Amino acid sequence: MALAALGVVSTVRAQDDDFWGRFSLGERSAFNISASFSGVGGFTAPGVSGTGVQSYNDGYVADVNSPTVLHTADWGYDNASQITSQLPGGDVVMRSSSSQAVSAGDAGNGAQSGMELDYTQPLVAGKFWHLGWDAAFDWTGIHIQDSRPMSGDVVTTAQIFALGAVFPPNAPYSGSGLPGQPLLSTTAIPDPSGDSTQIGAASITGTRKIDADLFGVKLGPSLEFPLGKYFSIGLGGGFAFGVIDSEFSYDETVTVAGLGTQTHAASGHTDGWVSGGYARAQANLHLDKRVSLFSGVEFDDLGVFNQTVGGETAHLDLSRTVYVTGGISINF
Repeated sequence: MALAALGVVSTVRAQDDDFWGRFSLGERSAFNISASFSGVGGFTAPGVSGTGVQSYNDGYVADVNSPTVLHTADWGYDNASQITSQLPGGDVVMRSSSSQAVSAGDAGNGAQSGMELDYTQPLVAGKFWHLGWDAAFDWTGIHIQDSRPMSGDVVTTAQIFALGAVFPPNAPYSGSGLPGQPLLSTTAIPDPSGDSTQIGAASITGTRKIDADLFGVKLGPSLEFPLGKYFSIGLGGGFAFGVIDSEFSYDETVTVAGLGTQTHAASGHTDGWVSGGYARAQANLHLDKRVSLFSGVEFDDLGVFNQTVGGETAHLDLSRTVYVTGGISINF
């Protein structure tokens, strides 16, 4: 097979002295690489402390829904409007607010820089065409930062606690749990009439960032059409795959008026495989039989690479990448 291949190459060169093996080195500018993000922000509802006290936006209650403790003196509330009746037998309404994480659409799309080393092996030639086989190794540095402000909906749920046969203490009130203080039921009863949703009330600020290196390999046939002594046009396409070495980080602050702020920050490193295909077109300027200059355009589809860090996911879209290329070729 090796001797047969050498025979083909020898025959080709005998037919056309300008059809040579070729190494090409060039710069690649990548466009249309973008990233989207899911799980962004989110304002967490008040939770249970280490001592078993359930916090709310406007108060707290110890041993909520406890199967063994039916009443507690360890409770508090902030506003008189939370009391349904100022007479014995009234209830206290406690509210808890949260917002769901949101998604951020495409960011990036700016130019990313890289390099490529390509080898073309001649196979067969006709009078007006040359058929060869391309093998290329390339690198693209990817840097995307998204600092767009966003907003999320704040959902507030209400729960009712029975005060019992005592007059409610004046607001604001904070019990210490000592004997003789007003007791509150530990059984939380949902109050749908007090639930509400505030559209866009959670403000999300901060930055999401991807720093990645894409190392790729391409294999496929190429077809070149000479246009006189100094010019030619080439077409090619085939299989592409690569390895991504990626660092994803974010630092975000979620603010809800009247409730405060929460900060989310994390970073992580990972790598993985991507695969797909490519198609390219190229124009060549032949300075002499040994040296050429080239410029071209290439379309790559390597799918979407996902990376999750701390509950937030970056989706790096490599499915519609357009490369503008240029460099020098050496024939041998």
